Amino acid sequence: MILNYLIILIVFSITGFSTVIFSSFLLGEVFGLEGNFISGSWLYRLMYLLFIPPSYSVLLVLTGTVFGRRAYFLRRVKLLWGRIIPFEWLRP
Repeated sequence: MILNYLIILIVFSITGFSTVIFSSFLLGEVFGLEGNFISGSWLYRLMYLLFIPPSYSVLLVLTGTVFGRRAYFLRRVKLLWGRIIPFEWLRP
């Protein structure tokens, strides 16, 4: 029981840290935007906010899969996106 909670905390920690590093790398190296969220340009801030949710979701499922908890974290991602985008919009 405690081991499950510990694994969940570790996965969320790794995912949060990885998302910040990945988004900063993507904006700096790929798009050539300099700065950070507080002192960067408005374009940097907008792009940062656009990249965080999708990259966090992907990294959360990937990291959860590595730790053997894919189903749990996939369910969490579906709940997160279900609050943002109604599932009726996603059905064909």
